[in-house]
Amino acid sequence: MIKNLTPHAINIVDQDSNIIKTFQPIDGYSPIRIPKVTNETGMTILGIPLVSKTVKLDEVNIPNPEDGVTFLVSGMVLDFVKKHTTRTDFVAPDTDRAVRNEKGHIVGVPAFEF
Repeated sequence: MIKNLTPHAINIVDQDSNIIKTFQPIDGYSPIRIPKVTNETGMTILGIPLVSKTVKLDEVNIPNPEDGVTFLVSGMVLDFVKKHTTRTDFVAPDTDRAVRNEKGHIVGVPAFEF
């Protein structure tokens, strides 16, 4: 089973860009967020302040593993999970190969990134 922990539906498309599967967000789960702290650097570029950001590791709401469940998350969350855990039960949409509409909005993706 795949549980979509993003705030929006994720469409999977075939080689002809037809939507073949949609994963709706799961009720009762909060989208996973990566909260950050903004750090003032005192530096600027063209008078625009530069800040750095650090992740609040203790505030990331990663769910506990569930037997037979893969969690569908954003690419940023997948990157975080791969960097900070040994978990292998997360995937993200392959947005590098996304099918887009005339306005540039993603219609669907052909695969998941692991």
